[in-house]
Amino acid sequence: NYYMAMPVHRHAGIWWGVLSPFLWNDLYASEIAWSHDGWDFRRLPKREHFIEFGPEGTFDHSMVVCSPRWVEVGDEWWFYYAGFDGSHDDAAGRKGAIGLATLRKEGFISQHGPKTGGVVCTRALRWPGGDLSVNVDAHAGGLKVRVSDELRKPVSGFDYTDMPVFQGDSVAQTVKWSGRSLDELKGRVIRLEFQLHDADLYTFRAMP
Repeated sequence: NYYMAMPVHRHAGIWWGVLSPFLWNDLYASEIAWSHDGWDFRRLPKREHFIEFGPEGTFDHSMVVCSPRWVEVGDEWWFYYAGFDGSHDDAAGRKGAIGLATLRKEGFISQHGPKTGGVVCTRALRWPGGDLSVNVDAHAGGLKVRVSDELRKPVSGFDYTDMPVFQGDSVAQTVKWSGRSLDELKGRVIRLEFQLHDADLYTFRAMP
């Protein structure tokens, strides 16, 4: 691979880049890369394209050049991109057009829990205050959250049994435990344990 460019966009403390690898004077794709410091960027191990080439005969079957700056529309992120039906060295013969790809808000990647269930446990973190909000798709299964201390001992009142199972799809679902908010634990070092049954967890954050 050669690399033509990698424009970036900062969101939620992360630098998101759209890397443009291409075969010399041939296909030209777009991949997602990310960095916490703006210098050391990582890529998906299988080098998947962020926007796949279109079928033969479509305007974007040879080149896809995507902008890293999305437009937030409701619960979606919209990515505009340039697509071309000819190779990189066919400037005179290829034709191009502008395409639109849509993505779930903050939906680049998820942690998936199988039907039999699985748990995603965070590192120890100091809760800054506010409600816990999760971006999760649990419409086919369910999500529960437990709060534990550094040693993973459950915090009283914030266990799985204190939370009704969430079965739905939301980019900003507020989590409560018998009506109690995680704001009560402001300043305390905790872990969050997400129990996922046939569900995908995308992001979580303190709100507001």
